[in-house]
Amino acid sequence: MLIVCLPPETAHTILLIAVLYIITTVSALVPGEVWLAPVLQMFADEIKGKETIMLKQYTILICFLIISAPVYGQTANIDLQTLTSICESYENSIADVNVEYNFEVTDLGKGDAQANFAKFVGSQKGSLIAAKPFDQLYRLSLTMLMDDGKTRLQTYVIGASNGSVYKEYQRTGETNGTNRTSGVITNDRTSMSEYNVTPLGFTIFHRVDNVNNVKSLLDILKGRCDYYAVSLDPNISKVNDFNAVEVACVSSRFKTLIFKGLSLFFSVDHNYTLVKIVWYNGPGRVRSSYDIAQLKNIGNGIWFPGKAYIKNNSGVIENTYTTDKAAINQAPASEIFDIEFPPGTEVFDKITGKQYVIKPTQEQVDQSLPQ
Repeated sequence: MLIVCLPPETAHTILLIAVLYIITTVSALVPGEVWLAPVLQMFADEIKGKETIMLKQYTILICFLIISAPVYGQTANIDLQTLTSICESYENSIADVNVEYNFEVTDLGKGDAQANFAKFVGSQKGSLIAAKPFDQLYRLSLTMLMDDGKTRLQTYVIGASNGSVYKEYQRTGETNGTNRTSGVITNDRTSMSEYNVTPLGFTIFHRVDNVNNVKSLLDILKGRCDYYAVSLDPNISKVNDFNAVEVACVSSRFKTLIFKGLSLFFSVDHNYTLVKIVWYNGPGRVRSSYDIAQLKNIGNGIWFPGKAYIKNNSGVIENTYTTDKAAINQAPASEIFDIEFPPGTEVFDKITGKQYVIKPTQEQVDQSLPQ
């Protein structure tokens, strides 16, 4: 309609722009900003007399629409098999990770019923060192400040798993008082911390349940989960300010109810790095989501979450994660995945059923004596 209303002398010029824009949109290869300037320069000499102001007005409008046009309607040249191969390459390129990060827990203000529970104060610190398999070889450290309305408590927690035994050390005390230390030893897999609540949990390594031996999102993409029918939609949409495609995983786990149980979104501009995970507990009912707001290039074309959120079923942010440092393939020593409890720690060994207090070694006693 716009071209029909234009004077005949200038209609062909605007038509040229429209055609080039359509080609650019379909191919999604050349940004409008690249070809737009030379095109405008090409027909600038054609602007004559009274048509000048009118054509400039329409040109400005078209330029604005082209440059600001969203990516909706564009499609990515990728299929599920290719995307799975890219994700597998991402997984294979990372043997271990070392991440230092901050996290904040949102006070959702749940009323008087929560009044007696301690709340997180400000930004907390965490660090994760993990080697494959990440859910078996890891060391997770957390430093947290909490307030129950009466007292501020500083808590330091280390959890480490060497693949067969999990140990956890905790030191808690008032910020201006004495500390209480405790430790746990167990081989119970259910007691082992999951890394989903660290920046690693926002990547393709995100851990899922172990039904049918499914352990990661990549297992689902590879079709290793019988009750998920996986499909890729190549249409590009804006997701957390990323241009992304969606992989939908339709669940038939409950045979009488079939619905999309999981959605995965991958950024087409960051080598199809994962930028959003959505879990559903029913048709259209979101259970929780893992949203990446920023990606960091940590080398060799590897993108890692820089800032991310965990949202509840109402879309409210519950946890915020900010990565300070991230390194891969550092080959950590095996001793990293063990904990030596310091003297005075009350230990509960769930493997043997024994409880005891760690006593200082003779060397530690000697060191404590005045010289």
